[in-house]
Amino acid sequence: MNTPGPAQTERRPRYLEFVLREEHLRLVGCCPDADAAVGQCYKVIHDGSLHFVEVSRLDFPIDEKTRHHLPCRVIGRARGDDYCRLAHAAHLERRAKRLFLELRGDLPLKLVDISAAVDGEAVTFFFTTPKKVDYRRLVAMLARRLGTRIVMQQIGVRDEARRLGGYASCGRPLCCSSWMRGFEPVTIKMAKQQDLVLNPNRISGLCGRLMCCLAYEHEFYRQARRNLPRRGSRVQLSDGRRGRLVRIEPLKDAVSIKLEDGELIDVAADEISRLQGTKDGQRK
Repeated sequence: MNTPGPAQTERRPRYLEFVLREEHLRLVGCCPDADAAVGQCYKVIHDGSLHFVEVSRLDFPIDEKTRHHLPCRVIGRARGDDYCRLAHAAHLERRAKRLFLELRGDLPLKLVDISAAVDGEAVTFFFTTPKKVDYRRLVAMLARRLGTRIVMQQIGVRDEARRLGGYASCGRPLCCSSWMRGFEPVTIKMAKQQDLVLNPNRISGLCGRLMCCLAYEHEFYRQARRNLPRRGSRVQLSDGRRGRLVRIEPLKDAVSIKLEDGELIDVAADEISRLQGTKDGQRK
């Protein structure tokens, strides 16, 4: 029986997905540990700083291009002393929150989240405010009481929802706080493309802005409508009957047609054709 050589016994690297708690980010890194498991804590280098992350997914699918530009470098699994540092950072965050609320006074600052570096060198306060505020005196008092560098970071309503978390109208955790890596532009045109009722309460997320899912569903609807007549176009069915297109349902690949005799029917999208020579039969 042949003995496997060094190349055969070498452990293959695994690509794991990690959750960076303090930034609510998901990172992918290369890890050779064969016994890595979801929920384990690892040390990584991200943006030049040491962070502690939690494994959220094993054997993350990755392409060749991304493999050489990973967002983090895995140092190793967290050990006993590392957990002590994490506990100290958590204690510092709790103390920082109490001091912020105590020293804020009448400043119109809404505290959203606090993140303390594991090395204790800085504490970052994430806040929202309706207007420009001079908080230099507050920063000086916090630095003196906490004995560390203070970073004040103003965020918008979408980042606030991402950090606080919650459940969307679909019943699932917010996309921004569970799997999304960043925010994409969302426009009212995307809602119109999907024939949604333009009621702010129906198309807005917990942050009060248009729901992010409109953006990543938009391309599907755009492609589905590409070869279909626009709503209101005169069309002809495969059996020769004619009518006007009143509704398009891309998810079902179907359309609703109002025939010339007034009957309303639902048919598959491939059963209709545009009537030639009509302007309203152009693509949408």
